[in-house]
Amino acid sequence: MEERTRTFKFKTNIDCVPCIQQIRSVFDDSPGIDYWYVEPFGEEPELTVSSQELDAHSIIEMVHNAGYEARRI
Repeated sequence: MEERTRTFKFKTNIDCVPCIQQIRSVFDDSPGIDYWYVEPFGEEPELTVSSQELDAHSIIEMVHNAGYEARRI
């Protein structure tokens, strides 16, 4: 059975270029991440992540381990 890509959205505190560069090193090195994007502008920055392998909890854990916060929306 073919796995389906799921897309998750999170509110986060990843809100600056150095923050995005730091999370890039985490996500770009993770084979479970198919696509990710941070929208750092607005009241609360948003993180979008697509994955066939990972669930929302695993992604939140990766963000927390990198020193940032994420909560699913």
